[in-house]
Amino acid sequence: MSSGANPPSPDGYDSWLIFNEAECTRLSAELLGRTANSDSHHIFPHLMLAALAFELYLKCLLCLRGKSIPRKAGHHTKELFDELVQTDRDWIYPGYVSGTDTVLEALDYLFVNTRYRYEMKAPGAKKRPPLNTSKLGQLIHAARKILVRENPDWPERVARGHPKN
Repeated sequence: MSSGANPPSPDGYDSWLIFNEAECTRLSAELLGRTANSDSHHIFPHLMLAALAFELYLKCLLCLRGKSIPRKAGHHTKELFDELVQTDRDWIYPGYVSGTDTVLEALDYLFVNTRYRYEMKAPGAKKRPPLNTSKLGQLIHAARKILVRENPDWPERVARGHPKN
């Protein structure tokens, strides 16, 4: 059941509800980001929330385009990004060519790397690429801009504070 004007995705997800969650996550990341710097204990929660917001915006775009969210993608933003329609990929990240870009590859593990940092130090832990956040804010803004352009009432609905309003 869709709570907005858009039909649910083939797997039943409501793009408006995903947008609402992405917005709340992004706003929380921005709040932490105001106090975070490289020496702050807020930096990793800020990055984790920012990475999750980007992931949710990508999932929202997939739903809005009538596509299923690939279960195999999990928290891998690169796989989600590659599933987007070409016009959305071009808007979010002009010039991106899958398999040749290191920015999305590094961001692919950002949520996982910052969620449980102690796991990276555990014996036998899988080696993760280094954190790279240089373009994260731009990518979040671009993905969000598509969604807001097509659904201009959504930010106000989020501001009113209830996902079904």
